[in-house]
Amino acid sequence: MSDSTRPPGVLIVDDDAAVRRLLETALTGHGFAVIVAKTGSQAVELLRSHTAAIGVVLLDVLMPDMDGPATLRELRRIRPGIPICYHTAFSGDYSEDELLAPGACALVIKPCPLDKLIAALKALLHGRSIDGAVA
Repeated sequence: MSDSTRPPGVLIVDDDAAVRRLLETALTGHGFAVIVAKTGSQAVELLRSHTAAIGVVLLDVLMPDMDGPATLRELRRIRPGIPICYHTAFSGDYSEDELLAPGACALVIKPCPLDKLIAALKALLHGRSIDGAVA
């Protein structure tokens, strides 16, 4: 399959199995190729092994093992320009500015309407920026 016919690839990184299943089902149903990771370190390994297939990362903030910001730094070492979008219900001690400063492209607040999430992912895949948090 050529790059022009390949569905856009999304790496979902979330420690909550129900969130991973829901997003995988929803995004697959809307034409995305989905790869899931339950930890930051697993996401790093998946990006290394599937780098050409992944066009955008949907990343939880608070996770055991490696939190979102630590995962973002490692993913950026592998693919500096890959769009990374945080997807979180609670960001702990991190402010929106702190999350976006090191290079995240967007912050999507859980639960987010599916149409808004899909629009945000498509915008990032096409190199467009997103202003402010998506809720």
